Amino acid sequence: MTALDSIARARSTRRKRDLEMVAAWAAGQSHAEIARAFQLSTENVKDRLERHFRAKQREASSDPFDKISPRLRTRLLREGLTTVDEVVGGYRSKALFQIRGIGRKSIQEIEMWFPVNRLYQHYAAVCPYITKDGSEVRELMHPAVQGNRNQSLAEATLPAGTRTMLHRHLVTEEIYHITAGEGQMILGADLFKVGVGDTICIAQGTAHCIEASTTGALVLLCCCSPAYSHADTEILETAEED
Repeated sequence: MTALDSIARARSTRRKRDLEMVAAWAAGQSHAEIARAFQLSTENVKDRLERHFRAKQREASSDPFDKISPRLRTRLLREGLTTVDEVVGGYRSKALFQIRGIGRKSIQEIEMWFPVNRLYQHYAAVCPYITKDGSEVRELMHPAVQGNRNQSLAEATLPAGTRTMLHRHLVTEEIYHITAGEGQMILGADLFKVGVGDTICIAQGTAHCIEASTTGALVLLCCCSPAYSHADTEILETAEED
């Protein structure tokens, strides 16, 4: 066996162990329980799990420079356009169109992978959808749609007397801001009432759910950093049967 074979085998073993830890986390085991099972420190387990989910997020939202053709990437770098903001600025100022060697196909690539459109969103143009936790959501700004970089903003609506399912996010930190209605919220071990104007920060890994009162719908703004992802949402209860 060569040295390279040993390195490859060690990497494969680490990856297999990391996937086993992810499966244990998904099954509801705590960091401490996983640490005992794998004979690691709790901090080591937290770090490995967080790195795994961050890698998954990077796969889902790769840097635009990794998406375009090598030829176009080389051309942009030679022109000193080394960041997304510089490419977007060059497109909006029309300077990109004057660069020799960047033709129609190159511009189409840039339009496909870089956030060259203006970063605004009309409310009426946003279609609602049902999230994994059961709430009706309008994504007002999200990297996958508008091309912003580090966060997402959504409006969530819960009809009177309904609630989201208890869930948590390993990577994302959330902030809720109540804009209409009232209800109550579970945040970790705490249960408390919420109403218009209240703001709640939900740390990564914290179990939470929110319930609307029976008197009317509860509406809130939800800011997520990094941006909301279904893959980062872990449901901690089963759906209620009719």
